[in-house]
Amino acid sequence: DELSFAFNKIYLAFEQTKYRPSYYMVEDILVAENNRDKINSISNLPKFFPEFITRQLTYSHGDYIYGLNIPNNIKLSAQRPSLNFFDFGWGGSVTCTAIQVALYMGFKEVCLLGVDNSFTYDKNSVHENHLIGRGESNHFHPDYRQVGEKWNYPPTEITNNHFIMLEKLSKETGSKIINCTRGGKVEVFERKSLEKVLN
Repeated sequence: DELSFAFNKIYLAFEQTKYRPSYYMVEDILVAENNRDKINSISNLPKFFPEFITRQLTYSHGDYIYGLNIPNNIKLSAQRPSLNFFDFGWGGSVTCTAIQVALYMGFKEVCLLGVDNSFTYDKNSVHENHLIGRGESNHFHPDYRQVGEKWNYPPTEITNNHFIMLEKLSKETGSKIINCTRGGKVEVFERKSLEKVLN
């Protein structure tokens, strides 16, 4: 009975599991550009895209295009979250937007799984304000980050600040955000095991 959002390269797990999310989301331009064909080939799944991603990806009448308030690149900071579908606040992670979408849709309980906001990368792999993949192991699948792939710095501090804002917003709306991730570095939300939540 649960509805779920999954992001970015979740399609890498499709050959190994029967799990399919209810909704797919991506908002990182590099992820969209680097994986355009794979993302466009995801079918039978409603997709959520910020308006600017529609320049990189194909969308259909069953998809949803939202507005995302992104700050000036010179001074990046977490933007106030909202329940306005055309003006969600940027938090440095698609997870932040997904939480806002879920609250906008009226969900009263939002459970996070696999959200640890912790990354390791070689600081010597910087190229033109981006990182170049060197086989980092930050995600659920060994092929997630290809060697040589360009990717954006993970703004973990901004995301943690946004999580604090989201916790406040959830309380204001009478909703609850629960962190069901095993381990990780996200301590803003109440922690509870996924098994306990599902039972």
